[in-house]
Amino acid sequence: MAELERRIHPRYTINADAILTYDQGKCNGQINEISVDGARFICAKAINPGTFISINLDMANPVTIRGAVVWALESSPSGLPSYQIGIQIHDISVGGESGQGLAERTDLLQDILTELKA
Repeated sequence: MAELERRIHPRYTINADAILTYDQGKCNGQINEISVDGARFICAKAINPGTFISINLDMANPVTIRGAVVWALESSPSGLPSYQIGIQIHDISVGGESGQGLAERTDLLQDILTELKA
């Protein structure tokens, strides 16, 4: 039996280097999935669910994603410590434009995806 997709908004596969900042420091990593309300971040540190975070992507128009960790799984395919971290997105900023509502986050996410494809 096929697994039922529970997500309301589509996820997009990307490979974007990023820096996650939280109350205990920073972690270099990569976003490999994103939607208007969530993202998957891969890094070498375990970050506890409930932790508020900020993720910065170095793009032509600087991108900041703010949210909270909702899950974290250890994943060490290369033998080195690695964690997949699920982020619930609260706010997306691109350049000087910021959006918290669904419509605004949708527009800003499309800007990010367009720039990553260029």
